[in-house]
Amino acid sequence: MIINDFYTREVEVYRDPELTISINKETGEEKLKLAESRDEEQIKVHILIDPLGHLVKPACLYLYWKKDEEQAKTTATEAKALLLYFRFLHQNQLSYWKFPHSKSRKQTFKFADFLVSSINSEDIAVSTAKTYLRVIVNFYKFLGRNNLIEFSEKNKPFDFEMISIRQSGMLSHTQRVISVQTTNLMKRLPREQKKHVTRKLSPLTQEHLKTFLSHLSKIPDDKALIFEVALATGMRLQEVLTIPESIIFNPANDHPIPISIGPKIGVHTKFSKQRYVEFPAELMFKLHQYLWSPVRQKYALKGKNETVKLFISRQGKSFNSNTIEKAFSDIRNEISKSCVDFKYAIHDLRSTYATFTLHKLWEEKGSLRTAASILQELMGHNSFASTFKYVEFIEANALMFEHARDVSEVFQASRDIHA
Repeated sequence: MIINDFYTREVEVYRDPELTISINKETGEEKLKLAESRDEEQIKVHILIDPLGHLVKPACLYLYWKKDEEQAKTTATEAKALLLYFRFLHQNQLSYWKFPHSKSRKQTFKFADFLVSSINSEDIAVSTAKTYLRVIVNFYKFLGRNNLIEFSEKNKPFDFEMISIRQSGMLSHTQRVISVQTTNLMKRLPREQKKHVTRKLSPLTQEHLKTFLSHLSKIPDDKALIFEVALATGMRLQEVLTIPESIIFNPANDHPIPISIGPKIGVHTKFSKQRYVEFPAELMFKLHQYLWSPVRQKYALKGKNETVKLFISRQGKSFNSNTIEKAFSDIRNEISKSCVDFKYAIHDLRSTYATFTLHKLWEEKGSLRTAASILQELMGHNSFASTFKYVEFIEANALMFEHARDVSEVFQASRDIHA
């Protein structure tokens, strides 16, 4: 479990819970308590828990209603949507029940814009974003119907409107036009997803990784360090490029350094999720040297690094992701001249970290399931399904890791080559 974050759990509860009165024999005090019943039917439903370990009551009530009254097979999708929404509200210090009059300032519209930015960065599909936003719309409908929030013209999450849809097909002659209620909130999302090719898991092999690391000595130090951070921590490119100066220091020992990344320090994590990553001490020392290097200090003097990011270009601004992707492409093209099967993308650096780290944890913990659970936290995966693909890869490619215990061992081999 990630500390200081919202999370969901699936629990079993009574379908129709009953209360009973308990009387203290000594004081005569009466208290209400849940009646015990062995024959009462139980249902599985998700609950949402806040960073303090308390139930998010309005969300839990909606999830229970969805399972009990709506007879939903599962509340997993609704729970994911509410998790993302309440995390967004918490991180932006917004309430779920009090709404500004201006549409652009309403938290529901800000959340929709957040989903749009996640679509543009390919963190989420349009279909998933639409599903999540519909859950939020239905959540507020539920609160309104049950008087859990008092909506008014000045305090409402969105506007409703009626649209007309022309029918087609066998029954179109009976009712050609039907009216459907919708909200102006859904209009924020794009209609279609940009087409892109889904890539299979493709971590660098041990030999390819050594070759890649050897080429890092031929490019500028700042870009080389960006690739090293991605390999050694598993951070996504956008996360690496938004690392702030404030977390960099000269380590006092050789122990791995846990760093909390996310909105609290300005790191652009997927879905704005706060999580921990581990920096090797030697890498932190190299980043500290880079931070105070004369070249970087010269760039910083231009005064354009307003967000105080660690990695900055010659112009004094934080790097654009396209610039780094172009640098990776140049390395790939150069290596391909002598190694035709070197066809990796920059995101494969993250896959490389994950597979080597999972193998190392497996050996340390003696349990692949335990190792995968730890990796899930390090990678920031919302679902274990995202982590499980690495488990399957490890099991299918065990020989790939026979002579390489973890990524740091390959880093060391590369340093020996340079020496």
